[in-house]
Amino acid sequence: MPSRRLSPETALSVKLDALLGRHAFTTDPAPVVQALQELAGARSDLAEQAAGRWVGWHESDPAPYQPLVSALRPLADSATTAAARRTRRNPHGRDVAPPSS
Repeated sequence: MPSRRLSPETALSVKLDALLGRHAFTTDPAPVVQALQELAGARSDLAEQAAGRWVGWHESDPAPYQPLVSALRPLADSATTAAARRTRRNPHGRDVAPPSS
């Protein structure tokens, strides 16, 4: 079965999400945020969306995730990511409401 390549936008989104996943437990998130922005280049909207997904998914998780969540929150709070934070996707592909504070 022939496979199709990912669109450049989708490939970049995957790379941005992978970068955040690799550094999930960092205690020094500043270099991670800088790397996210550098990798996104001119596509700051994709960096904001990745940050929004990460914050939306991990904002109520235990302490190991919180340094990165806190560092990503300014990017995630932009207008373009408001919808991304309203729902989060569970492993089975269904949207679930974000945790209440």
